[in-house]
Amino acid sequence: MSNRNHYDCDVAVVGAGPVGMLTALLLHQLGNRVHILERRPERWNLPRAVTCYSQTLRILRPLGILDDILDAKAIYPFRPHLADQCEWYGADGSLVAQIPFNGTLSRSGMDVVYGMNQMALDHILEQTCVARGIPLLRGRAVVGLTDHGSHVSIHWRPYAPKDAAPSAAHHSTTALFIVGCDGARSAVRSAACIPFLAQSRAQHRWLVLDVSPRDPSAPCTWKDEGHFRQYNDPARPCTSAPSLGFRRRIEFMLLPHEPSAVVDDDAFVWGLLQPWGATPENAVLARRTVFSPTGGWVDGFARGRVVLAGDAAHNTPQFLGAGANTGLRDAKALAWRLDLGVRHGDAVDWGRLLEDYSREQHGIAEQLVSLALDVEALIAVTDPVEATKRDERMREEPIANGYPDVEGLGPPGMYLKSGQEDEGGKLWIGDEVVYQGKKGPFDVVVGQGWILLGAGPDSPAKAMRNDTSARYEGLFAGSVFQFGGADGIKDLNGRYTDWFKKNDAYAVLIRPDFYIYGIARNRYQVDVIVRSALDHAFPKEVGKPEAEVPLLLERSGLEGQGAPLDVRS
Repeated sequence: MSNRNHYDCDVAVVGAGPVGMLTALLLHQLGNRVHILERRPERWNLPRAVTCYSQTLRILRPLGILDDILDAKAIYPFRPHLADQCEWYGADGSLVAQIPFNGTLSRSGMDVVYGMNQMALDHILEQTCVARGIPLLRGRAVVGLTDHGSHVSIHWRPYAPKDAAPSAAHHSTTALFIVGCDGARSAVRSAACIPFLAQSRAQHRWLVLDVSPRDPSAPCTWKDEGHFRQYNDPARPCTSAPSLGFRRRIEFMLLPHEPSAVVDDDAFVWGLLQPWGATPENAVLARRTVFSPTGGWVDGFARGRVVLAGDAAHNTPQFLGAGANTGLRDAKALAWRLDLGVRHGDAVDWGRLLEDYSREQHGIAEQLVSLALDVEALIAVTDPVEATKRDERMREEPIANGYPDVEGLGPPGMYLKSGQEDEGGKLWIGDEVVYQGKKGPFDVVVGQGWILLGAGPDSPAKAMRNDTSARYEGLFAGSVFQFGGADGIKDLNGRYTDWFKKNDAYAVLIRPDFYIYGIARNRYQVDVIVRSALDHAFPKEVGKPEAEVPLLLERSGLEGQGAPLDVRS
């Protein structure tokens, strides 16, 4: 057990954006003392992220704030208001491709993609942090840090506007861990000397305009209502992304001869918006800015007791609408690992857990960043001949899936996977269940944390040795549940029954971030899998070396095969 009371807090989170505040709320829910340090004296109340994936809703729901978020339309369903496909128009103005991005059921049991109003989401997250007693300390500009081995000191000074002299007074906050969620220009990243590996050189500039009608209740007949559309006109590529309340985000590529200062030229800006039907008389510009995407990631998300999340760790260009969601997933993946480090101190190999976090999340981030840059390269073609060739290629080889698979972890990591088809490292499915008279989503009705879930004739608890069971409960605070039977979980829609049958699974071990650690094909493998997870995190505890796990699983596989029951019974 660490000397937690010797420091100002258990975890200091730098950055009060959605990733930082979500990280703080998750850690607080686990019983940790958290402080949030934010450079800005006031919340940044400008439009930013406009989409998120279903996994974001799944992460927010157990915090008890999802209903408030949906009621405020901080997150809202695209369906049935928007088409399930993004339409790409070519150089000649004709439809080249329809790229599906929604309309299928995600592993979380919801639509794949949702709309987001980040200003409203930030407001609710901040209100929740304050209501739950999490100190949100604004006006703290980070200037350095010191990793003492046993803890970390984050050094800061009072925020000063650009036209004011910085304060000479320096202060420090001490914590067991520091999480940098302070954006693409992360001061924590710089102070920890973690290099950022840029994957592009910001060769294109984009004028981003957020526009909405002056009268939100009035019918709106603006162009592209109900559709995401990409216009690949070599004269000026642009993206049109509708959102709630008839708002539009329209991004125009600036041409090489156009200075970035045109962002302030009203005649130029409204001239671009004119084809959409937006004019100064009927619309308001909520935001206008010019930026050059510089996708990339860091060389390791953690260094000692300092760890990065969100844009501080990976910067995803806007072309997939995945940046905010990737950061929010970081928060969930990180919180339970830091909680183990705080509660168990050096008894847990927290350095190894943070390395796992870095590898797993980097694998997802690299895929998204690389794909987003590829999409930008497809869009930003200004040569008419090359644009026509691009369109021909897209017609001949249609894009089957518009969004990459973000429901799996990057390799290697803290999970067991025996082959490509093995579900280890995949997101555990979410759906409606009934347990102890309560009906609702699995994550709410059954709960969170480490969960050993069975569908065999006996509870998987009976398959664990006494010492394994004691370690599982004592170190992981793990729980055990079973589908079927008089007292078990009832599967309402059959998705869990189908999953157990398809994967020939006797039991599955689920991590606190909803990812699958490993699958036991029969009762003899249950103890092996649970011990391997414990030994991975607590190598100083008595247990079999991880190198023996594949051999033990192979031997136990000869003992008998699992026979999943219909978990709806």
